[in-house]
Amino acid sequence: MNFWHALGENSDQIVALATLGTAYLAYRGVNIWRKQLIGKSRYEIAKSLLIAVYEVRDAFMDVRNPLVYQFEYPENKTITQGPLTGNLKDEHKYEGSVYVYQNRFKGLNEAFIKLERLNLEAQVEWGPDYQYVIRPLRQCKTVLNLSIRDYLESLKDPFYLKEIEKKKRDLREMMYYSGENSKYDLLTPKINEAINLFEVWLRPTLKQTTEKYNKKQLLEQARNFDIDY
Repeated sequence: MNFWHALGENSDQIVALATLGTAYLAYRGVNIWRKQLIGKSRYEIAKSLLIAVYEVRDAFMDVRNPLVYQFEYPENKTITQGPLTGNLKDEHKYEGSVYVYQNRFKGLNEAFIKLERLNLEAQVEWGPDYQYVIRPLRQCKTVLNLSIRDYLESLKDPFYLKEIEKKKRDLREMMYYSGENSKYDLLTPKINEAINLFEVWLRPTLKQTTEKYNKKQLLEQARNFDIDY
């Protein structure tokens, strides 16, 4: 039996079959392309998002640096002679310290704005549950903000923390970075925990791990995240 005869003697049938075949191949090709596009989109978002998270981490360290350099202080507010050269004059400690932390927080705020924008894109890709992943990091920023506010208020009013003496020590442990495993640094472990939530969610998309994470457990950890301050 002739091959073309088997398909049908009518040329219209042959054209129809050819059209169906082409349509199927096109449909299959579009599906493959769509999957590749989605995969590429998620990869780019995950990569950009993780970079933004690390920029926030570094900005936290800049704000929490216990060492204040002379160039960070406003002009004409520092001691120019003697062993305390470079330190703020007593009468300028409050306004000078406010100036320092306002400038330091600019970097953290800018890094967070970038992260928040990318986080919206991530919610589009991974759904509304993803919104919980960023909340612990926001809480870290809020606690740091409050601790620095209390410190600055104590410079203006020596009696500001008089009734909560214990908080003075907690204040330093929140404000200052003193090492990854330091018992005098309570905020760094919390920042690392918050960052780890991003890493666990995003690294499988970046193909940097073959481990599968428990989504329910991760979201529960994010929801239950808390800092005692």
